Amino acid sequence: MVERTISTESQLKEFLDSINPTLSIEYYEIQLSSFQKLEKNDLPYILNVNHLANLCEISPPQLHLFVSNKRKAYSTFKLPKKRGGFRKIDAPSKNMKLVQRWILYKILYLNRSAIPPYTLH
Repeated sequence: MVERTISTESQLKEFLDSINPTLSIEYYEIQLSSFQKLEKNDLPYILNVNHLANLCEISPPQLHLFVSNKRKAYSTFKLPKKRGGFRKIDAPSKNMKLVQRWILYKILYLNRSAIPPYTLH
């Protein structure tokens, strides 16, 4: 399993070559092509949900739980509005917030020089 960021094509090839059973040539080429497109745009390569969990420094079973059950990823509560009624709030759990911030800082921000320092804690 990949536990680190794959940042070069040679790292990706080394990883793909280490997979057992070996990948089909088609799938290998698809992964390589995807990596090249991401690298060109300075975006991280993420193999699967387990890899994303490891990059975000949470347990893979926890991220799988969040993906399959929103109620585990968020706590829901209501806040009163000034003019009456209530506003429903879905607040992310601490670990879900880690995933969201990782995605925000590492993928969604386009002008990387304008973002604040990346911290999870």
